[in-house]
Amino acid sequence: MIKKSFYFVIIIAAFLTSCVPQRQLEECQDKQKACENELSALKTSSQANEAKMKDMSDQLARDTKDLEGLRRDTNVMGDNYRILTVKYDKLNQLNDELMDKLNRQLSSSEKDNAKLSGDLQATQTQLTMTLFYQMRHQ
Repeated sequence: MIKKSFYFVIIIAAFLTSCVPQRQLEECQDKQKACENELSALKTSSQANEAKMKDMSDQLARDTKDLEGLRRDTNVMGDNYRILTVKYDKLNQLNDELMDKLNRQLSSSEKDNAKLSGDLQATQTQLTMTLFYQMRHQ
């Protein structure tokens, strides 16, 4: 019987120590509700952040594609600019050569004109003298 009493006391002691007061139960339930609300808010926030991240990833992909296009355009424009610069330099050199040639021809023409004017003056003077002599001798 002592054994039965001993077991009975242990079972009652275990039962009494395993019971939770109502206040503590309500606190635990309140904490659980708060945690569930917080979890729900975090899930909502996580979904919103995932949507933002997807939008940003899409924007990054578009921006990367645009950047590559701009790099290609810049390379093409740089090549075209270098080609135009070479053509301009050649055209400028040709223009300088033509200007030199024109100046030489103008200088030559002026010298020729001066010589021809001198020859014409000499011929006129000679003709005048010849006419003058012929009139005197007639």
